[in-house]
This record gives sequence, structure tokens and C-alpha cells, in this order.
Amino acid sequence: MRCSLCSKPMKKVKMPYHFKGSGLDNVYLSGIPVYRCACGEVIAKIPHMKELLETIGEAIVNKPAPLTGKEIRFLRKNSGNTAEMFARLLHADPSTLSRWETGKNPIGAQSDRLIRLLYAFLMNFEDRDRLFEVFLKLRDAREIRRIKVTRSPRKGYQIAYA
Repeated sequence: MRCSLCSKPMKKVKMPYHFKGSGLDNVYLSGIPVYRCACGEVIAKIPHMKELLETIGEAIVNKPAPLTGKEIRFLRKNSGNTAEMFARLLHADPSTLSRWETGKNPIGAQSDRLIRLLYAFLMNFEDRDRLFEVFLKLRDAREIRRIKVTRSPRKGYQIAYA
């Protein structure tokens, strides 16, 4: 593989890949092919992108901390909804959703849970019982700094919180 910046050959390396393409600051992938160039360019070959995005969505819904604005935006976009449609489904004003997504207004606990349930419904989650268990254990003060997604050929994508 050649670097898109300098055209030099890239070397395959073992390292977590900061997946900025998700729109989230805290998603790191491991177990996928990552290539690094001497110029500093890093490229990852991400298999099964749809499965990865669904796994990230499930990780966000099940995390034991309040949703962030970027996570709300990720859930909305990954469910295939415009801001206007998502706000309508939540019975919220589009400007309120916008303020949640940009972090200008904190989201309340009820709206947080409603967004999670709406996403789980829209994405047709199979393990709904686990989702309700998470709601019962949801802690409002815990901060999740990183979502680590590991790819396993046999098990697909697996998540961990840090």
C-alpha cells in the first residue's frame, strides 16, 4: 500500500486506530489492519463498516453514563434520521435537539433514556432485556473517556469502556 500524501510504501503496524470517522472523539479500534507511513500518515482498512457502526451505536446506548452531544448526533445519523425527523420522533423542538447535539444544553435523564430507547427501537435491537437492565443501572455521574472496539474474525466487533 502506498501513502496518499507522499506516495511512499506504508508499513503494517499493530496499534489502536483512533476512528475519527465516527464523529466521536473517544472511539478506538483494534484488531484491524493499520498502515503507517514515514511521513506520519496513518490509514486503516476497516472491514464490515455497517456492523462496526451498529456496534458503536449499541455501545453508546448501553454505556453507564449520560449521553454526550456527539453521541446523540451519532445515534441520530446512524439511525438514518434527519435532525427534524429525529426531533419529531422525540416530540422535541428541532432547536432543542440541536442544542443537545452541540453540547450547548445538557440533556435531562428522561430525554437521555428516551433517545436510547428510540435508537434501540429504530435499529431493531435483539437483546432488549439487556438494554432495560442497563437503564436500571445507569449512573449519571460516571464519565466514559474511551470506547474501545476490537475486531475478532470469529466474534465480530466487541466493545469495552475505559
